Amino acid sequence: MLHAAKASGAKAAVRCFSSAAGAASGVLHICGTAEYNKLGFGDSQDREAPVPIPALEATPIAHVACGKYHSAAVAADGSVYAWGLEASGQLGLGSRRTKAHTPALVEALSGAGVTQLSCGSYHTLARTAEGEVYSWGFGGSFFSGAGGLGHGDRQQLETPKVVSAFGGDVRAAYVSGGGYHSLAVDREGGVWSWGRGEWGRLGFGDASDRLPPGGG
Repeated sequence: MLHAAKASGAKAAVRCFSSAAGAASGVLHICGTAEYNKLGFGDSQDREAPVPIPALEATPIAHVACGKYHSAAVAADGSVYAWGLEASGQLGLGSRRTKAHTPALVEALSGAGVTQLSCGSYHTLARTAEGEVYSWGFGGSFFSGAGGLGHGDRQQLETPKVVSAFGGDVRAAYVSGGGYHSLAVDREGGVWSWGRGEWGRLGFGDASDRLPPGGG
């Protein structure tokens, strides 16, 4: 079985492949441009064909996501790894370093039960088996408008934080991060969106930003 995640953006030519053979769990393969170390090999060499990432070759991968300048994966045991550009905190490693050259464990999500990830341009979303949503990275600014975190403010987060709109009465079934906005589908089929609203991308009939999630 082969699962692929393609990043958006002209320079974000990265594809991640998670493959499984027989009873074995997935081995992560990746290819594309190595800009900002988003391939996870620790070098600047582009790969024109999918190859395993050495740091994760012994780690069975269940899900993978690719953003503009970073990538992330969920292991079969629920551990989350991230690598690439960290300038806006989008790796969730709790530091202000500029990048992670190879996959690094996101310790803040240990035991959270993450099953799905989505990488936006400068932020990351995680959904758990219980329907909770975590987000981290670029939260927006006074001049550029909202980011896609959904916490009701424009604060940049360098570690994952639960989005309070989900996990109680509303449980997420799927999440997706865009450039500066995010969407979620709940278990009842309701659609939620938040972040930068320019060009009407949030679907509320206007171009206004939404800091907390709206919809349902």
